[in-house]
Order: sequence, then C-alpha cells, then structure tokens
Amino acid sequence: MDWLRIVLDGYRQEADATRATAEAERNQAEQAVRESRAATRQAESDLAEISSGAHKEEMARIEQRMRIESLTARAQNELGVTADELLAEYHPALPVPVFVTEALPVPVFVTEDGLPVPADGPQPEPVPYVRGEQEQRLKEAERNLSVLGRVNPLFGAGTGEPAGHGRV
Repeated sequence: MDWLRIVLDGYRQEADATRATAEAERNQAEQAVRESRAATRQAESDLAEISSGAHKEEMARIEQRMRIESLTARAQNELGVTADELLAEYHPALPVPVFVTEALPVPVFVTEDGLPVPADGPQPEPVPYVRGEQEQRLKEAERNLSVLGRVNPLFGAGTGEPAGHGRV
C-alpha cells in the first residue's frame, strides 16, 4: 500500500503542478482581457471625443456657410452687389479710402483733424487696412448715425414742411 500512496502522491503533485500552471495561465488571460477592455474603453472614449470634435467642426462650417450665404443675399438685395464684386473691390489687401461719407454726391475727404478737404485740394492717400481701426471707424459712424436719428424722406428738404405743402 505504500507503493500506492507513493503513486497517488506523484499523481497528486503532478495534478497540483498542472492546476497551478493552468491557474497562472488563466490569471494571465484574465489580465490580458482586462487590459484589452481598458484599451477598448480608451479607444471608444477617444473615438467619441474625435466624433464630437468633428461634429462641432461640421456645425461651425455649416454656420459659417449660412452666414456667408446670408451676407451674400443681403449685399445682393440691399446693394445690388454680388459676392465676387465685393471681394474684388473690398478686401483687406486693398487700401481703405479716407471718406467721411459716400452718401453725398461727391465723397467728402477729411484731414486728420476731421476738417473737410476742399474738392480742388490735395486728396488724402488711402490707408492700409487695419481691422481694429476699421472697427473703430464703424463704431464711430454708427454712433454718428444714431445721433442723426431717422430721416423722413417725405419731409421737405430745408423747408421744415412736408413735401408738396410748400408756401404759396
């Protein structure tokens, strides 16, 4: 019976070693699965972030396109000017003329002091486009326009009376 015990102990040791090896392999496989799942979650997170960024970029492009189309339609409707004509005549690479207003029959040029330049006098040179300066000019023009207020085109020019109701 001792020989049986020895044989059984050998088989038990062999089974224990096989079980330990299998358990170590299972632990390694489980660790590989955990790492794969973590990598998959990270990849999914990165994909979601990229997709969100791409969606935001696409929305920004669509909004920009809509603004351009709106401005193009506005320029065409209000001014009768196409986008190509605007780009050809008014873009940052071209110098900016120094006008007070173009609403008058002849543009009024001004000196640096804001005084009008005589029509037969030397005309000021156009200045390079500087966005900050042009935004400041726009704010000033809007402020001056608001001070002027609304103009009634039906009111007689200079008479203070409605058109067609002049003095007899």
